[in-house]
Amino acid sequence: MNQTEPKIIYVYSSYTDAQKRAIKKYADNNRDKINQHMKNYYDKQKKNDPDFLEKRRAASKKAYYKKKKALLENKEKSI
Repeated sequence: MNQTEPKIIYVYSSYTDAQKRAIKKYADNNRDKINQHMKNYYDKQKKNDPDFLEKRRAASKKAYYKKKKALLENKEKSI
């Protein structure tokens, strides 16, 4: 018996140039509103999850070292 596996179809979506311009314009015009929304979000997360800040710090540290490692590898390859 030969079973066939279902095919996985990946659908990629990207913004059109008009959508990119509209998002940039909105972000530029509403910077204070966006910053306040993010501040409220982080304050809410800190209240709900006491380990939230530690998780964020750990994720940031991991991303920093990953980027640093990639930069060092590229630098070594170019030498």
